Amino acid sequence: MKVQHVVAAMMMFATLVLSAGFAPAASLNGTSWLLKTLNGQPLKSNLQLTLNIENGKAFGDAGCNNYSGKYTEGGGNSLHIEKIYRTLVMCTPDQIMTQESQFVSALKDATIYHLVGKMMTLKNKNGVSLAVFNSQSQVIKGTSWKVGSIEGSNVIDGSKLTATFGTNGTVNGSAGCNSYSGSYTSSISGKKININKLGLTRMSCHKPVGVMMQENKFVEMMEAAKTYRIEADRLTISKADGSRAVVLYKK
Repeated sequence: MKVQHVVAAMMMFATLVLSAGFAPAASLNGTSWLLKTLNGQPLKSNLQLTLNIENGKAFGDAGCNNYSGKYTEGGGNSLHIEKIYRTLVMCTPDQIMTQESQFVSALKDATIYHLVGKMMTLKNKNGVSLAVFNSQSQVIKGTSWKVGSIEGSNVIDGSKLTATFGTNGTVNGSAGCNSYSGSYTSSISGKKININKLGLTRMSCHKPVGVMMQENKFVEMMEAAKTYRIEADRLTISKADGSRAVVLYKK
């Protein structure tokens, strides 16, 4: 009887704690975010600034440069982002670089995160709002893209490569000269993707120069896909070693 009373008391205490707002905060690991406002102000450009959190890293697009840093979560809804480094590209106008610096500073100063629906707010130790983000969907099914680069090389001028990922597990598009089709599987958990051997039509194209070699490389990289990530209007498909295979942009 005493054991039953103890169990009942513990359950009641847990209920009171949760109702008082002390429920454990959801971990941000594996999430992707798109910046909405910075220091209470709308963004100064049409560039998409992003934040991805995965396996102890915070990384994304700061507007001009890519960035990456160390990420840790503490008790409750505390966080810490440090040792952020950026690529070294300079963009114009100057307001892009100013906004980028402010964004990186906000990430470094953030100590608290709050989740409300599909929105996240980062605050400093004084509770001041630094950055507000919208959740970035990682659903690849039912999306269409145009290819921007293949294994780090931009697509040849005058060539058009596309990819449409159907809701029924099919993938198809233009490989530059020939049309292709095949099947794929994907998982939002871990952002995994597998593209099975692709079938192509049998045309031979001579213009633009190099289009057939590009087509072969594109097919090779698509079939090598292991993971993917959607950031704003960009889809990055990566190989098993984490290197970029294909980068695509929304049509």
